[in-house]
Amino acid sequence: MYIALFIRIFSKITENGAHQQVLNLYNAFMAMGAQCSIIIENVHESQIHEFENCKNELKNLLGKDVVIEMLLTDISENQFKNCTTIIFLTFLPKNNQFLNYLTKHLRINTYYLISANYINLFQEYIVCQHRNSQIRYIKQGFSRYLPKCIKLITFKMFVDNVSALEIYYNRKIKFIPHSWDPSILINTNICRHKIKLKKYEFVIFEPNLSITKNCFFPIIIAKLLNSNTHIHVCCSNNHIKQKILHMFPKLSFSFHTRVNVYNFLKDLYNHDTIPVVLSHHLQNPYNYLSYELIYMNIPLIHNSRYLCKYGLFYNDNNLKVLTFKFKMWEKNHFKISNNERGIILKDLNPKNEKNIKMLLSAFTFDTSPF
Repeated sequence: MYIALFIRIFSKITENGAHQQVLNLYNAFMAMGAQCSIIIENVHESQIHEFENCKNELKNLLGKDVVIEMLLTDISENQFKNCTTIIFLTFLPKNNQFLNYLTKHLRINTYYLISANYINLFQEYIVCQHRNSQIRYIKQGFSRYLPKCIKLITFKMFVDNVSALEIYYNRKIKFIPHSWDPSILINTNICRHKIKLKKYEFVIFEPNLSITKNCFFPIIIAKLLNSNTHIHVCCSNNHIKQKILHMFPKLSFSFHTRVNVYNFLKDLYNHDTIPVVLSHHLQNPYNYLSYELIYMNIPLIHNSRYLCKYGLFYNDNNLKVLTFKFKMWEKNHFKISNNERGIILKDLNPKNEKNIKMLLSAFTFDTSPF
């Protein structure tokens, strides 16, 4: 079988968790013995340099032999003649004629990955008047009029919402694993947690794009655990900054735009400060950021039930029990169990048997031998 993964162009694969999906799925399909290529959206001549940078970064991570192409504007049968399956990840063409051509004329199995909590976004789209980028994406790029020829897949973590999505889109949705390949950090000098340091500060990396993942709950937790500790709020802008200062006038903050997580943590350690990361999600329990923090052995306070044995886990409905647990963890220098960490990373590996089995069950592949 020959699988093509469609993606949107990016500047850096770590700038958004969605970009990492191509890395994880490519490695999983190659481990299964499939042939796999990557097709990047067509870009204007002025963006050719960005396309080459995107292509080179993928080759550095996946190997020089990976096949990476740009989608041709003049759609030709030749570009897809070997494809049996196409999976649209961060990019879905708005041209329904093209999508119908792939499925009906070329008879290619075509899928779109729902990679965010669309139920939360749909609700925000109805009630919010501001021009949130994700809400705009929902409105313009992925309406209920999606062609019937496109099959839908999503991550297992959205199981609680899948029935509502199936009713909305009037089609069956299958699950794939939310896996993670640590090769994205292999060439980085990882800043392992230094347990001898005494000073710590809270860090919040939530993207602040929707109610699914934002800084409000983490700030509440920081206030509960130690209201005198400095708080770093990343992925911020002036609008978010002014609202936070209005709501929490007595807390100490630093505000940052989107940052390189590794470099930011390393800088804190270089200033003899332990970064204690605070995280919160609403029905989005798997998170590439959490995986990176686990790999780097960083202290993490979170509400992801699937990762509950790492760091300090809390239940949304009972935050106050955190106080005693945090004091004990602080006395223990935020020590983390390497055994639990290893089990989580093994479970996340896109090449492990369980993840490959779930991946296979989601797709209708050509059954001829690989």
